[in-house]
Amino acid sequence: MSPGERRFRPAQVRAAAGRPDDPAWARPALLGLLLATAALYLTGLSRNGYANEFYAAAVQAGTKSWKAFLFGSVDPGNFISVDKTRRRCG
Repeated sequence: MSPGERRFRPAQVRAAAGRPDDPAWARPALLGLLLATAALYLTGLSRNGYANEFYAAAVQAGTKSWKAFLFGSVDPGNFISVDKTRRRCG
């Protein structure tokens, strides 16, 4: 087959093997990542909810503003930042 010539492959083979110019590790890595993600979701990784409201607010603000993301702000206006939310005793 010449380099410019394309070979027909069924959709199932293309989905499993990927594109011909992809590296050999790309599809197994993708499948491993998908399996790990599914396992974590099935074990209830998200059952704790927001866990810490300060950090959850900073993440939410970071999705709305790059500046808030970079400085770890609690609000998208970048007025209050998350800095040492816990006190050390002793």
